[in-house]
Amino acid sequence: MSLPPHFIEELRNRLTISSIISRKCKLKRNGREFIALCPFHNDNKPSLSVVDDKGFYHCFACGAHGDIFKFLMETNGIKFMEAVEQLASIAGICIPNSRSESRHHIERRKSIQSIMDIACSWYEQQLHTNAGEAGRNYLMKRGITNETIKNFRIGWAPGYRNALQHVMKYEGVKNEILIEAGLVKHYKEKKNSSLMVDYMRNRIVFPIIDRHCNVIAFGGRVLGDNQPKYLNSPETHLFNKAQMLYGISQARNLISKFGKIIVTEGYLDVLSLNQAGLPAVSPLGNTLSKYQLIDLWQITAEPFICFDGDKAGYRAALRVCDRALPLLKPGQSLRFVTLPHGQDPADLIRLYGKEVLHEFLAAARGLAEFIWDNELFLSDLQTPESKAKFKQDIDLKINNISDKYIRCEYHNFFRKKNSELFDNVDCQYHDIQKSTKELYSRSTKKYMHNHSISGKNHSLNQRIFNKKNHKKLLINKSFKSRKDFTVSSSEIRREQLIISIIAAHPSLLDRFGECIEYENFIDPIHENARHAIFSFVRNYPEAAFESLKFFLKVNFTNKIIVSKNVKKIFPFCDQNYNAEFAGKALFVLLMKNKIKKIEQKIDSLIKKNSQDINNNTLEIIMSLRATRINLINNIHAVDHDEIGTIDTIGI
Repeated sequence: MSLPPHFIEELRNRLTISSIISRKCKLKRNGREFIALCPFHNDNKPSLSVVDDKGFYHCFACGAHGDIFKFLMETNGIKFMEAVEQLASIAGICIPNSRSESRHHIERRKSIQSIMDIACSWYEQQLHTNAGEAGRNYLMKRGITNETIKNFRIGWAPGYRNALQHVMKYEGVKNEILIEAGLVKHYKEKKNSSLMVDYMRNRIVFPIIDRHCNVIAFGGRVLGDNQPKYLNSPETHLFNKAQMLYGISQARNLISKFGKIIVTEGYLDVLSLNQAGLPAVSPLGNTLSKYQLIDLWQITAEPFICFDGDKAGYRAALRVCDRALPLLKPGQSLRFVTLPHGQDPADLIRLYGKEVLHEFLAAARGLAEFIWDNELFLSDLQTPESKAKFKQDIDLKINNISDKYIRCEYHNFFRKKNSELFDNVDCQYHDIQKSTKELYSRSTKKYMHNHSISGKNHSLNQRIFNKKNHKKLLINKSFKSRKDFTVSSSEIRREQLIISIIAAHPSLLDRFGECIEYENFIDPIHENARHAIFSFVRNYPEAAFESLKFFLKVNFTNKIIVSKNVKKIFPFCDQNYNAEFAGKALFVLLMKNKIKKIEQKIDSLIKKNSQDINNNTLEIIMSLRATRINLINNIHAVDHDEIGTIDTIGI
């Protein structure tokens, strides 16, 4: 069975070679390419190079080389047509009947492709004439640079009804093929009229370019009040709008740097994000199609959906959500970015800079979280019936998921969310009992029995370590147990290091005591230790720092104070380390804690106001960002050679 050449080319366009090879090999990004262990020989060092831009793989050890078809044929031991069938199934397209595709049609496609390029060049020229002044002014007003205009081949369609037809007539192109290419159409205002008019008139023209940089259609944006505001070329032999993403050709050049791709609503959003160094695409309709989602997952596992901050944008995001559920596969999902009310990505970058957009991207919600938040937002949950309806609606969403493993995980996710929302089981008392019991240091009596302490310090420590004072210093019943918290290991480690530095260099409390006293540690045991330190200082102001060191060593050595091996990594936790340098390390750790809290506050503001972020909230976010940058600059001002490895291991 022979296949039309354009179908083979379409498969190559629709499927990246990395997405096919990653099904059998673990790929690691290496610049704009990927590397992997070669499956064609006994490889123990990645020697297989996978190049999406050129659509081939090559092994520098055994010489294996080929495209998506050859890879499946070689690894699965199948014939060419079987490979085509598998790839067509992955791409979600049907194999055409070769008999219906004559040589005439193949030549016709090539001819249309050539005409589309001629039309694109002419539109580009028109933008820089007097007729295109309005278009240039509009693009300049929206912050689009000349470089971006050139990169995306943006043009202008004059308002004359047959301006393009005259150009094409000069090139020897008949109206018949112009209609087939979607460049002209019949004049509908006069019935049975043979009059032809240009399809794009009085519009900024955005060429729609495929992955191989071929112009296959156009989109137009009218200036003024005429309708429709946006217009796409009609579907042709080259163009199916449900299977095409605007900006995909230009985005691929940035994906290797950013590692993600952002889906927006319109042409100008794509231009602005690309201009800011962010890979972006947009569907050519009001939502993403099944085929476009599959294309996006060929590029990245979690595309970012970043639609406009209005009701239409939110509804479009919900439609994407519903369309994605049946298509989900393990390792593939979506992330949803909620923008301020009335703002689109282009506005946000133009008014506040790309850094603010990065903040919103960082706060993006996963697909499951987005579904939960939306259902929660739409429900009142005041009656048993409304609660039941809420749970039923979520179950209906989950049942749309085809993959049984993902469906199971979604059931687990929402079951846990429902439990947190509706169940009010308070085990805090038992948790506190358990955690505080651990803090009743049995080692105190053992230590006192085995070590003789002379003079005034012995008397002072005897008074400190009686049972009543011990409980008073160590127990703060407002703290929850460790299992109530989900925090990163770096946050826990920072808190541990702060306590360890104070234990090794208690004199630093003179400089940092006030700052540490008003800290709130996340880990409950660390918070109890911090509380105990300041209870000790308040109750025994006359005590020497050596007594505080003794107190911490007895009660927290096995629970919080870092071990000898860890002190080799963090030498400032050792009492023999230079106290001045240890103070600098403590300063950096406290600044990092403040930065983390600011970042959490920014995330909280964005999520709390996700339905309607006003300008006041944006100003608060910008102010917090400025504070964060100042704190980072304070950290950079410290001589890191003196404090060791805080930054190098991500603390």
